[in-house]
Amino acid sequence: MSKTKQFLQSIKAGAIAGWYQYGILPSVSAAQAVIESGWGMSTLAQPPNHNLFGIKGSYNGQFVTLPTQEWDGSQYITIQGNFRKYPSCAESVKDHGAFFHEGPRYLGLIGMRDYEVQCLAIQNCGYATDPNYAEKLMTTIRANDLVSWDQEVLVETAAAKTPAIKATHTVQIGDTLTSIAQHYGTTIEQLMLQN
Repeated sequence: MSKTKQFLQSIKAGAIAGWYQYGILPSVSAAQAVIESGWGMSTLAQPPNHNLFGIKGSYNGQFVTLPTQEWDGSQYITIQGNFRKYPSCAESVKDHGAFFHEGPRYLGLIGMRDYEVQCLAIQNCGYATDPNYAEKLMTTIRANDLVSWDQEVLVETAAAKTPAIKATHTVQIGDTLTSIAQHYGTTIEQLMLQN
């Protein structure tokens, strides 16, 4: 098995779990890991950092400072960035979906069922400064038949047939779309369709 296939197999279960828990298509998670980590070979992705997605900030107080290329609107510039440092690559994959739920910035892309639309939404929300980011993700998905991962979960999700919500919910402080959907045994997408 090639190193690229090994890398994809190593993240597949986590990417699929990310769909069920966070509404991020597995193909998109995988493509982001490929692009952001250089197939798991970047300094940021290697031990002891284990950051496959180039997520900035800290994770449980842990971070690493590394140079990074950012697009400033006219050219790439190199800056020093603080990136989350994880205890394992599996933890990085798990945190990837959680990252999209940390604030309102990305909530509109949660639960999308079309990888092209979700890739464009990720770029439009500012995940990366690269103006060609969405196209790079889509090219990676197509070249590696990652849409088959989406088909696996979308068939299972459709088979589950989410019941309609026949209730009124008053949003409380601390409520998230995820917590409300879980409370009613539905998905964020179905919840949004009901409102």
